[in-house]
Amino acid sequence: MFTGLRHNLVNAGTGLVTEFCNLFDMGNIFGAMANCSACIVACEGTRFNGVTDFGNHLTPSQSNSKVGTISVWFKLNGSDGVNFSIYITTGLRFRLVRNASNLLQILGKNAALTNILRMRATGTYTADSTWKHLIASWDLANTTGWMYIDGVDVLDAAQPPIFTNDTVVLNDVGLNLPQAALNGELTEFWFDSVWTPNTAANREKFRSAIGEPVSLGADGSTPFGSSPSEYYTGGDPEFFTNSGTGNDLTRQGSPSTVDGPGV
Repeated sequence: MFTGLRHNLVNAGTGLVTEFCNLFDMGNIFGAMANCSACIVACEGTRFNGVTDFGNHLTPSQSNSKVGTISVWFKLNGSDGVNFSIYITTGLRFRLVRNASNLLQILGKNAALTNILRMRATGTYTADSTWKHLIASWDLANTTGWMYIDGVDVLDAAQPPIFTNDTVVLNDVGLNLPQAALNGELTEFWFDSVWTPNTAANREKFRSAIGEPVSLGADGSTPFGSSPSEYYTGGDPEFFTNSGTGNDLTRQGSPSTVDGPGV
């Protein structure tokens, strides 16, 4: 009963499970029956060594679109000053990239290879072996978008965002997730061609108000009621199976399972 209550609290994204377990010290009183110390959400991630580890596929999972939403938990263990993409289409028309200046950006191009989407995060992101959460959404038809990292608005106004009313080519010739140059860890990668209005309630469908992962459902459908095109989660090799509606990744190199950011 108590394990189920804990599971429901975490899935609700309220973060109340921590207070519940601390208040009643259920783990000590009831032991395994309460299971307050057990991880429920985002328990595992996948480590990439920065040299040979990555996932790829040649058949696109996304459709060309003016809208998109990405959410991912990531950890950087190295590769400072190295340009790499967490997500990149092999035609280079869409990228979630950490560049050689250690800046995080989302970049998109149209069929003519014109830059029509640019969202850059403030600050620099280097190896600190800490799990971070990024969520971003854009709507080019309405020339708007937003980006948060760890619950903070990081869209850089000093590097003006680009939101051109055009279509980003997402139905590209292939995909790497991530590029082999990523020395770090990933889990709970969720991506779909949908616009998500910037509200606390929507952001907390992916990261709780107290900064914890929340359950997105086995097929990633919990946030909005339908499965996204791409949802990769868990340790190796499960991460490379797309739990969304699109294609699986082909595992390359020797990725490994690590503890995730989960609770």
